[in-house]
Amino acid sequence: MSSVVLLLGFVLILAAAHFTARWFGGKMGRFGVSKYFKIIDRISLSSDSFICIMRIGANHYIFGVSKTNIQLLDKIKECDIEIITSSEHESQHAFSGILHKYLNFKQSDSDEKGRQ
Repeated sequence: MSSVVLLLGFVLILAAAHFTARWFGGKMGRFGVSKYFKIIDRISLSSDSFICIMRIGANHYIFGVSKTNIQLLDKIKECDIEIITSSEHESQHAFSGILHKYLNFKQSDSDEKGRQ
């Protein structure tokens, strides 16, 4: 009989933990929602740093974010950002493709200015 009581108590504690976690998760999910700010994509560089593309209003920016610092790296024109389909978005390389394309564009642009 005591085994049944212990098992029932364990199940009740698990159920309470499950519903508490779901309730907190729902509250925390709304924490990062903003009308004017949106992180388009990000890529992790290490466990505590990453690069992200962020839309603020109608402008797009590349930010470097670490544990102790946030740095604006560059402003991007909207035409430089390709519209990512849902299948590409699931790919690990969607962000890195946009970043490499943008960096290659910037490098070729600076090479042309150096030639002139």
